[in-house]
Amino acid sequence: MLSALKRDNKHTTTPIWAMRQAGRYLPEYMEYTKDTDFFHNCQTPERAKVITVQPERLDIDAAILFSDILIVPQALGMVVTMNKGPQFEAPLGEVGNIAPLIDPLVQKYGIEKVEAAMKLTYDRDAQVGRELVESLAYTKDALKLIRGHLDGKIPLIGFTGAPWTLMCYMLEGSSKPSYSGARRWFHECPEVARKLLALITNVCIELLLMQIENGAQIIQLFESHGGELTPQTFEGFALPAIELIASTIKRLHPNVPVILFGRNVGHSLEKCFSSTSFDAFSIDCNTPIAHAAQL
Repeated sequence: MLSALKRDNKHTTTPIWAMRQAGRYLPEYMEYTKDTDFFHNCQTPERAKVITVQPERLDIDAAILFSDILIVPQALGMVVTMNKGPQFEAPLGEVGNIAPLIDPLVQKYGIEKVEAAMKLTYDRDAQVGRELVESLAYTKDALKLIRGHLDGKIPLIGFTGAPWTLMCYMLEGSSKPSYSGARRWFHECPEVARKLLALITNVCIELLLMQIENGAQIIQLFESHGGELTPQTFEGFALPAIELIASTIKRLHPNVPVILFGRNVGHSLEKCFSSTSFDAFSIDCNTPIAHAAQL
């Protein structure tokens, strides 16, 4: 897998892994997780390790950390539970009002660091992201346990949701058909939307750096709801945030491959491909491979 991503042509077969390879289709997963809370399994390093390596019987070519993209909103102080899909206790339902999220952060960390994190730049010392991801320290322990178990046989993939996809859940509070409420922010309060995207981006960067520093060898960004935006909105709001994450990772860890998964963003694939920060792209089922190959 690493050989293929780095294009060093040392691999002799096409590597295979699945984005949800540790999960409900496995009988052993269902047995191991019955009567347990989903986030308890994510937040307990030994349990996350066991679940991560369960697909070994499939002879896959990479392991992906058992976690969830919604640990980023949790790091920001939001309460998220997992029932039949994610449920936010208090989503940011009022268009343009981020005070319920921002005010507690300012009170705890100071206005300077919070305001710095709401700009689409990266400055570890000036921004609040590093302090926020300290609440996700269980991820570090899980990664170390998994790397020890894998013993170099296959690489370990870390990941985060992309900022727009995370923003959808933070605003809507659960999975929705089109996230029309979240999309309103870009039309009715674009500058506030940019600030929120930037803050989420800062936390995503710090989470990925934590993952890499503790054993993740490949990184994937999940822009699962990119297709809910028009090409102009995606390229004007969502893509710059993704590019900052990827370029920061490549600048600080140039040997760590970065994969982008953008669901239903075929309209913007050429823009994505033009970035030098991505090593590979995950093509969704609605994008013809032949079309992607032409780009």
